[in-house]
Amino acid sequence: MSILPSNTKNSEEEIIPMVADEEITTDAGQGGELVDHGLLQFITAGSVDDGKSTLIGRLLLDSKALFLNQIKRLENGEDLAHITDGLRAEREQGITIDVARRFFATDKRRFIIADCPGHVQYTKNMITGASTADLAVLLIDARFGITEQTRRHSFICSLLRVPSIVFCINKMDLVDYSSDRFLEVTVALNELASHLNFANTHMIPISALEGDNVVDKGENMPWYGGDTLLHIIENEAIVYENDTSCPRFPVQTTIKPNNDGDHKSRRYAGTISGGAFCKGMEVIALPSKQCTTINSIHTFENEITSANAGTAVSISLSDAIDCGRGSTISPQNKQPLLATKAQGMVFWMTEDSMKKGKIFDFIHAGAQGKCIVSSVDEVINLSNLNIDIEVDKLQLNDLGKASFEFTNPIALDTFENNKTTGRLILIDPATNDTVASLIITNIE
Repeated sequence: MSILPSNTKNSEEEIIPMVADEEITTDAGQGGELVDHGLLQFITAGSVDDGKSTLIGRLLLDSKALFLNQIKRLENGEDLAHITDGLRAEREQGITIDVARRFFATDKRRFIIADCPGHVQYTKNMITGASTADLAVLLIDARFGITEQTRRHSFICSLLRVPSIVFCINKMDLVDYSSDRFLEVTVALNELASHLNFANTHMIPISALEGDNVVDKGENMPWYGGDTLLHIIENEAIVYENDTSCPRFPVQTTIKPNNDGDHKSRRYAGTISGGAFCKGMEVIALPSKQCTTINSIHTFENEITSANAGTAVSISLSDAIDCGRGSTISPQNKQPLLATKAQGMVFWMTEDSMKKGKIFDFIHAGAQGKCIVSSVDEVINLSNLNIDIEVDKLQLNDLGKASFEFTNPIALDTFENNKTTGRLILIDPATNDTVASLIITNIE
């Protein structure tokens, strides 16, 4: 018996294209017009072998988003999980190593899925996937319940301010679809969620292997009266961060359309992070502290009068000032702090521990420099989420708080106010490896 859906795409391509906007706003065939709920970026996370890649394969298969050659691979006996495992090492070892991104669309919404690795040593890859997510799908094996990696991944998503999380209690087929077992796990998850900061929390019993409650309800859990995973991600509201109190424009590069020496033809390119900018606005460039006004704003296609957060633009200024890559442009009355000291939450990603006095390179919204660890203040015990303040170092995969001093002033916001200017990465100057991600919580 073939598992090939009737509308499977007849293509040998591996990449699933996104559906154009006009294809989404067509008639549903049931008398109503379909509505595009916007592009949703979400991750799958959780412990090793919790079924993340299998879930993505099932979601793509049952929503009829696979290509013909992928269906043929399944019919020839390939595992559902291998649909998203793109590296040869992943297929050979049966694990996810890198963040595998896939695109697909339904009648209601377009999606970017980031399938994140579950192994502790690849936590930094999971952080990369979560940093741009609108929603997290965190899988828990129904047999084992909450693990340390469950706590680590959910805590990371909370700190990175992922707005919504869906806890999928997976492998319900291996616990005889027991409602009692589902209740036991959800009680523990509610306790965990009480320590976290999500706008929306959902809990679903699923079997990714059999397909129950992924796209369709199935008949194995009649006691569950909630929504399927697909229904939730199709209808979840996207939280757009466009705080007008914190407009920021980190400069990535300088463009000179005309080499005529006219400063008004010079443009500063980047992506607006928070708030909006408009022509004629009085702005300041940091760290130079020089003030001017915006002369023009350009997208790739044309000149515009204003632009909001998330828009890639180039801006020309009315005066010749000290501004370039690493500078931050903001309204004069709403500027960030120009600071040399800050404290924040650290995700430590390397075997060499972080201690007081260590010196690192950093990258912050295009700016680069050096900083020193002033103190290691606390570490979070991921087995119980208690905080230990009697510490002097952070070790591999620790989450903790530390204080830093920068050699030169940088334009900082707290991560709560602006995700772009409120975080940075630390780099080992000896190896050039990224060793930590830092979320700013306090600025001096």
